[in-house]
Amino acid sequence: SASSQPALPILTNVTISGNSASQASGMENHDTSSPSLYNSIVYGNISTGSYKTEFLSFDESSPIIEYSLVQGIDNTPNNGLNGTNPDRIFFNVPENGDYSLINTSLAVNAGSNTAYTNAGGNLATDVDLAGNPRLFDGTPAQDNIDIGAFELQEEPLVTVPDANNIIYVDKNAAGNGLGGSWANAFTELSDALAWARWNKSSWSADIDSLQIYVAKGTYHPLYSPEDGNYY
Repeated sequence: SASSQPALPILTNVTISGNSASQASGMENHDTSSPSLYNSIVYGNISTGSYKTEFLSFDESSPIIEYSLVQGIDNTPNNGLNGTNPDRIFFNVPENGDYSLINTSLAVNAGSNTAYTNAGGNLATDVDLAGNPRLFDGTPAQDNIDIGAFELQEEPLVTVPDANNIIYVDKNAAGNGLGGSWANAFTELSDALAWARWNKSSWSADIDSLQIYVAKGTYHPLYSPEDGNYY
């Protein structure tokens, strides 16, 4: 009689997003089926049932997740990103099916070149899902591949508080939106609070605590910086 064999797929530089299901809207693994995810994103899927999570593994399933972002899972011990912290600023326009990375996404330069080439990829000649070079030749000369199916084709922008460890929020600001000055303030209050949560280990409450200045006005945060749920 035929015997069943476990599924052991290897997913490298894959983006799984925009799906919906009663549970495990991103991926569900049973028995001994154990996928390996490298440089991949499972984020922004909707589960409507009792298990409101994107990624579920049952029985003896033991997925390998490295250099990846999986919503609901802290992958930092395996060189990935912390998917338990809310951060809506990964994709350009996901509601329109655009899952390319914006230039402030934490997924930029966060992948493993070795994981990609081990999967048979060629960083010198391969292209991403949009047909752009799979490895952007930026600064420094030896760049890291981005996480996910798309490669940002420019240098990423990074939020840096000002000299007094202040980030700024102004819903009417028209700058780069990185929060380092009034001119370049965050325009969404939740983005500033989520960024502070992501980077809470970067300062001491006693010596160099972070401050958030908010311009005068009425603000209705778009989502909760605690759990990422939209209001």
